[in-house]
Amino acid sequence: MSMKAVEIRLSQQRYFKPTNSSIASDSAESAESEQILFRKHPQYQKSQEWKLGVYKKQPGRNPVCAGCHKKTITEDSLQIVVDGLKNTKFCVLRTYHFCVDVNCITRKPPGSNLSPPVSVEVDGVVSSTDVELAIAAGIPIRH
Repeated sequence: MSMKAVEIRLSQQRYFKPTNSSIASDSAESAESEQILFRKHPQYQKSQEWKLGVYKKQPGRNPVCAGCHKKTITEDSLQIVVDGLKNTKFCVLRTYHFCVDVNCITRKPPGSNLSPPVSVEVDGVVSSTDVELAIAAGIPIRH
């Protein structure tokens, strides 16, 4: 291999193999830029309203829990819903669905501006037995 080819090869290796410090600084910069993007959105200052309710079928696929990503929310099942922002190169207002589990609602979905709920409001159509189940699961219910 000629000397010029070796120099090109070395420069390519340095370009494609970043150091650990540059990876850490890149992730910190992306998290900071995500927060700046969220703050510029008009919905950012709006308080998040977490609601316990019963899922009614809507067109399209059934939603999946945004916390565990395993449980599918089916028709007439109990769910916790909140509107929040999602960062996908730009901010999108979307509805996040969670199953009734305290571990799921405390997990922040990637790319979202959600913070864990202080309390969850009960929707009018939820029965008292469903509210008792949510309280037993550790959900902070506001009456």
